[in-house]
Amino acid sequence: MWEISEKASGLNHAIIQFLIYINNGNLVENPLYSNQYNFKKADWKKFENDLISATYMDEFQTQLNDSIPSLNILENEAEKLRDIILKAAENIPKRRVTEYSKCWWNDELKTLRKELAITRKNWKEKLIPQQEYQQARTTYFKQIKLEKTKCWNTFLENAVGKDIFKAFNYIKSNRIEKLPIIQYKDKTTVTFIQKCEAFMKVFLLIHHKKKQLNGIIIKNLTRNSLR
Repeated sequence: MWEISEKASGLNHAIIQFLIYINNGNLVENPLYSNQYNFKKADWKKFENDLISATYMDEFQTQLNDSIPSLNILENEAEKLRDIILKAAENIPKRRVTEYSKCWWNDELKTLRKELAITRKNWKEKLIPQQEYQQARTTYFKQIKLEKTKCWNTFLENAVGKDIFKAFNYIKSNRIEKLPIIQYKDKTTVTFIQKCEAFMKVFLLIHHKKKQLNGIIIKNLTRNSLR
């Protein structure tokens, strides 16, 4: 089934929303979207206290002693350390990460999007002039552009090692323009092979003329001119 969504698209178009019912029995949690902590809203003092408290729990007590530990014991101790950190991180707020999440999105843009939705609704109901809606829309997209620029500059400033190549992959184009149709000696080159042949003939002709010109100059040189 489908319906026209009440959410604002940010454009002069309405959103058509589709509802698709699928069998969730074969679905599992995507590990890429699990445990996405919002570290900006974390209370690090509380995290430190919870981390210390978790180390005193019976389930996390170490089995290490003066003897040489086996690989299984070391593996268990590493898992305990991991579980202690996860236990202390339970009070850290988590992000709502989806495939549409953007690293440059923030609360200010969220507020502007809500204001734009309200303004668009009022404009549709003819409660405000179109200029007011256009102004809200311009402000929203202008702020998006600004936040994108800030995010990109921050990434470049902190890029180290292989991150430089990652930046190159972001900006390089995966598609290039085709060579235009070339007119050469009353001929029209369309295919790639025809264009290559035309380029080779032109380059060879230029190279041949340069050799002839150099031969004429050398031939006309005299002893006096060399002096």
